[in-house]
Amino acid sequence: MLSIIIEDRKTATILHINGELFHEKLAELEKVWEDQIKKSVSTIAIDCQKLNYIDSPTIGTLVKFFNDAMSKGKKLIFYELNPSIKSLFDSARLERFFLITTREKFDSEYQ
Repeated sequence: MLSIIIEDRKTATILHINGELFHEKLAELEKVWEDQIKKSVSTIAIDCQKLNYIDSPTIGTLVKFFNDAMSKGKKLIFYELNPSIKSLFDSARLERFFLITTREKFDSEYQ
């Protein structure tokens, strides 16, 4: 089961993703993204602490989100990657594209 909880802050919107993200659920994630990218905040963060699994099409969608954010002058930040997601991000070398941080550091910069 997948749930996406949206948290709005002054300068950022956070997508708290819980569960597993695979290609059958990407339409749901893309709809949420489209709604959030229209907001006036300069940063969109994805909280991955409770994200248990992603597949290859999801990685492609996340890269698409990165490109979309960049084209609109927004930052896309990922934080609290669990070990399996971090390993996947590392093997795909996604740190070259994505800003990946801890929740503590994110919270200190984006109240």
